[in-house]
Amino acid sequence: MVKNNEDLVQKFLSFPPENPVTDGEYDKALRHMVNYMTQLSPSKLVAGTDTIDGDDFLELLDPSVQTIPYLFILQAHILNTKSKAKSTSPTSTASSGTHLWQRIARFVQNFDPAQIRYVPTDFRSLLDIFFSQAEASSTPSIYIGTLREVIFRLDPSASILTSTHIALVRACLKGRCYDEALPVIDRPIYHIPATSDKGSILRSNQVHAIEEGPSSLNLVANADFSGRLNNRLYLEYFLYCGLIYTGLKQWEKALLSFEVVLTVPTTGSLSMLMVEAYKKWLLVGILLHGRSPEFPKSTSHAIAKPIKALTKPYEAIVETFKLGDPGRLKAEIEVGAAVWEADCNTGLVYEVFHAQRMFAVLKLEKVFTAVSIQEVAKRTSPDPNDLTETQKYISNLIASGQLKATLATSGSTTILRFLPPQNLTRSESDLQLELNLQKRELTEILKHIQMHDHRLEVVKEYVEHLRKLKRQNDVDAHSPGSKGGPSGELLEYDEEMMNDL
Repeated sequence: MVKNNEDLVQKFLSFPPENPVTDGEYDKALRHMVNYMTQLSPSKLVAGTDTIDGDDFLELLDPSVQTIPYLFILQAHILNTKSKAKSTSPTSTASSGTHLWQRIARFVQNFDPAQIRYVPTDFRSLLDIFFSQAEASSTPSIYIGTLREVIFRLDPSASILTSTHIALVRACLKGRCYDEALPVIDRPIYHIPATSDKGSILRSNQVHAIEEGPSSLNLVANADFSGRLNNRLYLEYFLYCGLIYTGLKQWEKALLSFEVVLTVPTTGSLSMLMVEAYKKWLLVGILLHGRSPEFPKSTSHAIAKPIKALTKPYEAIVETFKLGDPGRLKAEIEVGAAVWEADCNTGLVYEVFHAQRMFAVLKLEKVFTAVSIQEVAKRTSPDPNDLTETQKYISNLIASGQLKATLATSGSTTILRFLPPQNLTRSESDLQLELNLQKRELTEILKHIQMHDHRLEVVKEYVEHLRKLKRQNDVDAHSPGSKGGPSGELLEYDEEMMNDL
């Protein structure tokens, strides 16, 4: 028994093969290890405990080097602990603070991305345990760094939406660690992992070389890395992104996130997540532009009417805001206090109330080049007689950069003087910098478009289309009146790829 365990240790420690090896040899070695570990029983993997110098297999392996065997052995320990506890939930047997949990955390923080793509389902099940513990924790902030690291280790661009993204934004919202989510949510999502057509997954996943982790194409094609993403989770992610940006008062990004939720294609059914996004979208639009935002052109016409019928209190806020009467707006807010509280929008609604005064001041610039504080108080202040408060309020707007103006005293009168628009002429170096930035962004977009094109070329529907096209051209070539050649240009296709279907 000891000899068998020693043999296993030697096999584990000799994995993966040392460089230099060819890509094919490396791929073959990893596939062999996966097959080998699959054949070993969990009891055999756990039986290594206290037989090798008092250490079990996990104590002898490095998760960053022997990722595949470490993962299988770790799963065997989880199964063994679960069996002993007679529990139906793996998360209850791997709770935070236990020795097993520390090993799970160590693995998640140190796995080799290149090896992980050979065991996506097993890796996903381990991540689910980690996610569940993070969400159940009273201090989810301690897991945020690890969640973010997992995303970038699997996909350095963070452009493929995964369940790890959703776990991250949930943890950031629960822990109120909004800034911690920005490195991920500031990056655009270009892809959503596919869940069907396994043949296209195999055909598109041709890269098994030694490289920097799993390719983005591999992740896009293989939903096992992400877990099943349904329509609700997609909406949930962008709604949560909007909430995080709202918490940081980054109104423009918040508005865009909510718009993504509103513009998701629909057959007519209205998701309540879309309703929640619409409520916040209205309020954030006012805070950003000082007016109600307009529906994006890509919004389905089927949702516009029903969504407004379900958000009448918010529509009333919009209409009252337009009137420019602080008293009426405050009264409308007080009437709907229970609604705002139930929707967790009380703070946002009061932001709108305070913004009404700010936008009223900003509108004065369209009428005056200079105006007395008395006139400003008369037009914008809740108490026109309190000139001291008005002057202090204007000073704060100037200091924060929201108002481009100066305050000057002329005798006993304080004058608010609006500054002329700044010179928009930009230096050549600034223009070159902006052009280079736009070039990089366009190059990145083009790369993802090409990736989508590649995937479309190997999906079953497209290959079937090529087959039909070939048959049609064969018929046309031999039909009466033809010149013996194809009647149209046949698109190039891969015959071997077709035969795989």
